[in-house]
Amino acid sequence: MRITLNVLENAPQCWSPCRERTLILRGIKIPAIENLGTTNDFFECIDMSDNDIQRLGNLPPLKMLKTLILTNNRLNRIADDVMESVPNLVALVLSQNNLSTLGDLLPLKKAPRCFERISLVDNPVSKLEHFRPFLIHLVPSLRFINFQRVTLKEREEAKKLFEGEKPEVDIAKIAIPRSAQAPEPGIDADVNMGILNGSGGSGAAPSPMTNGTGPPPAPPLIAAARSLSQEDIDRIKKAIMEATTIEDVRRLERALQQGILPDDLKGGVKRARTEGGGAGTQG
Repeated sequence: MRITLNVLENAPQCWSPCRERTLILRGIKIPAIENLGTTNDFFECIDMSDNDIQRLGNLPPLKMLKTLILTNNRLNRIADDVMESVPNLVALVLSQNNLSTLGDLLPLKKAPRCFERISLVDNPVSKLEHFRPFLIHLVPSLRFINFQRVTLKEREEAKKLFEGEKPEVDIAKIAIPRSAQAPEPGIDADVNMGILNGSGGSGAAPSPMTNGTGPPPAPPLIAAARSLSQEDIDRIKKAIMEATTIEDVRRLERALQQGILPDDLKGGVKRARTEGGGAGTQG
């Protein structure tokens, strides 16, 4: 089941034990994160546990969000820019997923200073050597990892391992970025979402827009978007953010993929061009 406007409107809401307004999207077989912009950044906690999400990414700006829960999904990737969308995130719960290498955790380096808690219990990565000291070095603000407090001794160990003129461990060797690894099947499937959020398609899991039929070729999508002027692209992106129905969101996303400016947006462009460049038609 995709995250549609109807799903969001009918999802349970409650106050968490921490007194956070919580949106519950548990156990409904969600394949990918999408359309959370329609929540109007109202919730402090979003719980998407027990779904089929493979990639943590495609988040709109969510300044209110403090806790994000994705326990028991199929996560094997974290988008490079995901932390930029959640400037006030305090806790991230990714227990029982498939994150397997220290390189998978590198995007967490961009976490905000208020980020204090993370759970990666029952992920293969949590069993690797240097897992805790690496996370402590990567995100110094962390106070709890896998529900265990970070101690002063652990911080000193992390400094000894990874800092100084002669660190004992070379991070470049133990934490290889995803971009430097062999591409995975479907890595460019969500390139359309990358265009929308400004990341340029920098890595993604299979897009829900393909409905399980496999990813569309990346180059045509990129070429289509580039056939529009930057002004037109910005106009479509703004319309997507202001859309009130999932049908409008899909229509506008499809127009952006195809490089076509929708008719209902052409009027404003034409007026702008007439006002700013009328003389150009004479020469």
